[in-house]
Amino acid sequence: MVVVYFAGHGLVQDRDRHYLLCWDSHEDDPATTALATEDLVRILCRGDLRHLLLILDTCAAGAGSAEAAGVALQSIAYRHGGAGASSGLWFLASARRKDIAEDGAFATALRGTPGRGTPPGVPRPAPRPTAVR
Repeated sequence: MVVVYFAGHGLVQDRDRHYLLCWDSHEDDPATTALATEDLVRILCRGDLRHLLLILDTCAAGAGSAEAAGVALQSIAYRHGGAGASSGLWFLASARRKDIAEDGAFATALRGTPGRGTPPGVPRPAPRPTAVR
């Protein structure tokens, strides 16, 4: 199983692919300076990989997840379909296709830390008892 968590800048430019921006990427030229999300998944899916969890904490992460799912399905599920062994693909995105991700919000929601954005419906841990003397 491979787990990838990418937190950083991401963008979709002019109906093109979703890109993960690295420290030296240029937003005005992502095709030659950034890493396309589907290319990352294509590299990861080579070989005998059967399980992939991709977590994108970037702007427009929903676009990257959708593209990654298409590549992974072709590479993993179809290649191993009916081979007896199971495969699993999971994708989490911090923002929809055209949305901007809020800094730290996704990580805080995943942690579920009390007082730091515990997601609705998730119970907070009970306070620890303290000894009084």
